[in-house]
Amino acid sequence: MFIAATLVMGGVPADVTLSVGTIIQSYADIEDARYVVESFAYGVELGDSIDPHMYGEVPNYVPEEYFERMDTEIEQEVNAQRYVQIERDAVIGIAAVGIVDKVKSGGMRKVRIVHNLSRPIEGSVNYYTEIEHRKFATIKQACEMMQPKGMMAKIDLSKAYRSLPTAPRYWRIHVLQWRDIVYADLRVPFGNRAAPGVFDRLITQFVVRIARTRGISDILGYIDDFWVHMKPK
Repeated sequence: MFIAATLVMGGVPADVTLSVGTIIQSYADIEDARYVVESFAYGVELGDSIDPHMYGEVPNYVPEEYFERMDTEIEQEVNAQRYVQIERDAVIGIAAVGIVDKVKSGGMRKVRIVHNLSRPIEGSVNYYTEIEHRKFATIKQACEMMQPKGMMAKIDLSKAYRSLPTAPRYWRIHVLQWRDIVYADLRVPFGNRAAPGVFDRLITQFVVRIARTRGISDILGYIDDFWVHMKPK
């Protein structure tokens, strides 16, 4: 039903949704497997939240010099069918969007669309979203694993949140407007306050557990980053 609803909206099912069967067969005995499977099969629930009744339309704050890059990012999301056009009267509100320009290692520059789901302050999506306290991996934990002459590697996932589908109820509240076109976002956006903790539980720590069952004991995950230590032989 979730796949059918996604197709009716004009989107495509996420790869994780299509791989639920494999997860059930291969990793059913790993902690949190049921939570992972249900999230992939029915869409991710972001924190303990209720939908706002109406939060209006908040203006974007993208600087004019970034308009062309924003056009490119929007086009990529539309082509991937993660953003789908939606009628204005079908949504609860339209969130402001901004753009973050990041310089990665090696001098590579990447931009990221950010949804400001915290405006207006009272009545926004994030205003109605409660998140549980969650501890993340720390530098101290990594240092405790390190040994002389050991080797380290770091893996950074690109646009990691965009791999996760959201439950259909979010499609009317994770909404943006660009060039007078209104889009519903069918994936986890950068801007929902519950996203870091949910992603860490759904993907990061699940991958860490799988790695440890396969003999990779010195591994840590921090949201969309993984750190691996290889002991000296």
